[in-house]
Amino acid sequence: GLEEAVRSKSSLQASVESAELLLIKQVEAEYKKSFERETRQMVMRAAKQRAETAAQVESCLRYRFALRSELLRILTELWDKLRQWHEKLCKKYSEAIRQLKSGKRKMEEHLRSAEQKLRFIEEKKATTQ
Repeated sequence: GLEEAVRSKSSLQASVESAELLLIKQVEAEYKKSFERETRQMVMRAAKQRAETAAQVESCLRYRFALRSELLRILTELWDKLRQWHEKLCKKYSEAIRQLKSGKRKMEEHLRSAEQKLRFIEEKKATTQ
């Protein structure tokens, strides 16, 4: 009886230890499985987020390029208009200067003519006295 009880106790203890080892292995396997699954999910979320970010960056770059093209077009139009305006203004300014010089010459000619007539009248007046 006592020997059998000791053997039974030892057998029971070995069974308990074996069951504990199996349970530990099962818990480790479950942990490893859930860890791998969560890691895969995190990697997938990170990849999806990276793809979304890349798409947003690409969209921003396209928008920036479109804005830059539009700004360049507007600046080119403005430059052309300013150049045309400058040319017109320079022509008007040059024409105004030419007219002023011409007017000055005519006034100087009239002045000389008037001075000559005045001298002629003064000389005639002096000779008739």
